[in-house]
Amino acid sequence: SDVADVEPDADDADTQTDISDADVIDDVSADATDVATDTSVEDTTPPIEPIVNPWVAFTTEALFDVTLPDGSERPIEDVLLGQIMLTRQGESFALHVDTGDQIQTSPVWSPDGQSLAFLAGPANARALKIIDLETTEITTVTASLPVNPASLCWSRDGQTIVVDAFPFGTTNTSIGLDLFAVNVGSGELVNLTNSPNISENTPRCLPNGQVYFVRTDDGVTSILRMPVTGGSPELLAGDTGIGGTIGVTPDGLFAFANLVDSGTIFFVRVDLTTGEVTTLPDNNRGSIDVALDGSFMIGLAVLSDNQVIVPLNPFTAAITGARLNTQPEASRHPGIDINPRPRISAPAVAPVSSESVIISEDITGGGT
Repeated sequence: SDVADVEPDADDADTQTDISDADVIDDVSADATDVATDTSVEDTTPPIEPIVNPWVAFTTEALFDVTLPDGSERPIEDVLLGQIMLTRQGESFALHVDTGDQIQTSPVWSPDGQSLAFLAGPANARALKIIDLETTEITTVTASLPVNPASLCWSRDGQTIVVDAFPFGTTNTSIGLDLFAVNVGSGELVNLTNSPNISENTPRCLPNGQVYFVRTDDGVTSILRMPVTGGSPELLAGDTGIGGTIGVTPDGLFAFANLVDSGTIFFVRVDLTTGEVTTLPDNNRGSIDVALDGSFMIGLAVLSDNQVIVPLNPFTAAITGARLNTQPEASRHPGIDINPRPRISAPAVAPVSSESVIISEDITGGGT
C-alpha cells in the first residue's frame, strides 16, 4: 500500500477494541523449558530523560516502475531511489545526504541523537556510513560489510553497531543471516552468530548492553538475546510463530511483531519472561520501534488504505495520535514521476527530544 498525502479520520485513531480471550493465539507460547525465567539485566547507563516529540528517521522504499523526464519507463531497481527521511509531529523532509545515486537504507540513531548510521549502495556492496546532522560530515565506518546487510542497531555506549547480513562470499541466501558487530571507531567486524542454515536477524540494541534478535530454524522462530560484545545467546521465547521485524521495549520484557496464521497476518505482543504470545486488536501494524523512555512506540499502520507512521500505545499498539509523516518525495531525483508513490520502511525513533537535536539546513533544504 502506498503513502498518500491524506490525514487519517478521527475514527481511525480513536476506534479501538479491547483485547479479549478470543484474541489470544492458543498453543504458540514457548515451552517452559525453553524460556528464560528472568530477562532482567542490570542497567548501568545514565537515567533516560523523558522524550518529547522526537524525530523519527525512515526510508523510502521504491519498489515500482518509474517514468523518467523523457517519458521512458525503467524498473525502480535501476533508478535507486531509496532515501532517508526525517519526520516529527507536523514536519517532514528528505535528508540531502550526498551518496551519489546509492540507495540509502536502515537509518538508526546514535545514543546522543545527533547522528544517523545508515547503509548506502547496492545490496551486494553496501557500506556502513554515519552522518552528523549538525556538521553534515559523512564518515564511512566500513565499506567491507558481508553480503546483503539489512537491519542495524546502535549500542547504548555508542561503540558498536550490529548488522544482520549473509556470511562473506555466500551466493546461497538459503544458508541464513548472521549477526555482525561493527566497531564504530575502527570499522572492525566481529561475527556474533554463525549458525549454518539458521537465520538470525533484525537486531535491537537495548540499554542493558544486550542485542535482541529473531532466530529462524527450519521454520520455527524464536527471540533471543546476547551481549553486544559477543557471548552465548539466551533463549527468551521459543516457537513464537512471528515473522519480519520486531520491536522490543527498553526494559526487555516485551516484543512486538507480525504473526502469520492460516494465511492471516496478526500483530502480536510476546512476553519475553513467559513466552506467551497475545494477538492485539489492530493487526495493521508493522516495523515497530519503541521510544527509549518506554512511554510510547511508533510504527507503520494502514489507515484508509494509506501507509503512515503513527504513535502507538506501548502495550496495546492502539493508535494514540495523528500520523507523523507527510507524503515522501523523491527530491534526490527531481523530474522523475513515481507512480505509485514509494512505500516507507524502517522507522526509528530518536533517543532524545527533537529540541535536543541540531540539524543543519544544508541537509534539510529548509524542511517542509
